[in-house]
Amino acid sequence: MKLKFRKLKLVIFIFFASVFAMPAFAGAKPSPPATFKLCGYVSCQKTSAPIAKAEVKIRGKKKPLKTSDNGYYELNVAAGETIIVFSKKGYKDEELALSEADFEPLQREITRNAAMCPVEKKLKIRGRLIDRVSGSGVKAELRVNDEIAISNHDGYFDCETYDGAVDIKVYSKAHRPYSKTFKKGDIDFLKNDKELEIFLQRYTFYSIVSGSVLEKKDKKPIYEAVVEIAGKRVLTDNYGNFEMQLDESGTQKLICSREGFEKISRQVKIKAGLNKIKIYMNVKEKGLIQQLREKYEKENLY
Repeated sequence: MKLKFRKLKLVIFIFFASVFAMPAFAGAKPSPPATFKLCGYVSCQKTSAPIAKAEVKIRGKKKPLKTSDNGYYELNVAAGETIIVFSKKGYKDEELALSEADFEPLQREITRNAAMCPVEKKLKIRGRLIDRVSGSGVKAELRVNDEIAISNHDGYFDCETYDGAVDIKVYSKAHRPYSKTFKKGDIDFLKNDKELEIFLQRYTFYSIVSGSVLEKKDKKPIYEAVVEIAGKRVLTDNYGNFEMQLDESGTQKLICSREGFEKISRQVKIKAGLNKIKIYMNVKEKGLIQQLREKYEKENLY
């Protein structure tokens, strides 16, 4: 009888001990995985040159980091199976897989280098920059991904870049900045050798150029001199002054001519809005024939 009573007490004790212990086990949290430092260098597989500003990120994470100028990267990773993705325009994506075996408890730093394979420029971008007001072409600088191109005076440009998304940015002093990203599915029409039209919005609607034409030596005004800018011509008045309105801006060609003076031909920068210009002309030296003719006319006159 006593033995049975002792067994019953033991069973009751074990039961209550397990009941009181359950909340402690339920509230216990697993310890977080250990953190390791992953570092290394990213280089070009073809030339072994370091790749700067390549994006490095853990797959599944949104925020990447970029390699330094010498291709070095460094980031913290948690122990466990992890995939690191290296990416940069102009190169194929490279992946680095880490397994449980790569994380040694006594060594908290893992070194892994990556070599990225360059891809060829296969996508040709052709188009024209157009002033939205005048409809004429605009000479400006473009950035197509990492490539720099400059359109001609008629606004036409062409360059080559890599397949995939295309970032186009246009910089013109007379126009508002232009920026657009064409996703991979949006640029199929460019592969058919079609031209891209980019319309630029001016800061102002036109440019006004005013100024005067003077003799370089005596600073006297020159009347009826022909002033030509961007293909538009005007004559100076009796005081050597002129004014014209242009739809063009940026760097333009200026030509100034007048009988008896040396012709002027140079580049001028025209900004949107008001522009002031002074043009100085040298008196043309008389040739031998002209001098003899004038001498003959004077002798016959008297």
